[in-house]
Amino acid sequence: MSNPDIKGAIDWAIQKLTEELPSNFTYHNLYHTCEEVILNVEYLGHVTQQTPQNVSLLRVAAAYHDLGFIVSTTQHELHSMRMAAQQLPSFGFDDKSIAAIMGMIMATNIVHQPQTELEALLADADLSVLGGNDFLKRNQALYAEMLSLGHSYSTRTWLESQIKFVTQYTFYTSAARNMFRDKKAQNIQLLIDELKDY
Repeated sequence: MSNPDIKGAIDWAIQKLTEELPSNFTYHNLYHTCEEVILNVEYLGHVTQQTPQNVSLLRVAAAYHDLGFIVSTTQHELHSMRMAAQQLPSFGFDDKSIAAIMGMIMATNIVHQPQTELEALLADADLSVLGGNDFLKRNQALYAEMLSLGHSYSTRTWLESQIKFVTQYTFYTSAARNMFRDKKAQNIQLLIDELKDY
């Protein structure tokens, strides 16, 4: 990697999200990108002793990973990748770095298997909410977002699907498993307790 403008690239993505992301994105929003994904991918990058260059690539990929929601809710990762490929050369990123960032963005697609350690780290950071302290609040925000996008779930059906998803999901990296294991188990129990009311 040459000497790209990391801050400029991230600032561009954050400004784009701030100005253009529809307000009904109550989960996939600026908070998710900045306070969940960027912060956790930085932490996981340091824990796994990534080089400063790799941590920078992780941060940029995190900033761009949900930009595609501005364009479409369908295959938003592909739109995010396209936006990164179009924008990052102007911030001095070389082809190899851009390809790595695009791979990381694609790895945040839940059905896509990460192919590199960096891809696994971003995928884990993207779902760090599963082991987060404000999981229930964030899960409710996701439910509201899904309803606003035209999906139809009863509260009971939603909670059942979330219990199944969170229980079955396994973080790719040992660093994330160690970091989120205990809180993830507690969050599953919170969902189970909430389901009892329905």
